[in-house]
Amino acid sequence: MTASQASNITSRLDRQVKEFRSRSMDVEYPVPWVDALYEKARDNGKVRIIAVDHGQ
Repeated sequence: MTASQASNITSRLDRQVKEFRSRSMDVEYPVPWVDALYEKARDNGKVRIIAVDHGQ
């Protein structure tokens, strides 16, 4: 990659970051929240790591 190619890429990214940071905060932005506790469990004679509900 040449220096000019890197410069072009970062220049486009700079514009996108600036737009994102200056966007209106009046709009609701959904945020997915995933939470799990991972435990080892025996399943058909094999030990697997599974996600379990930890009651919250």
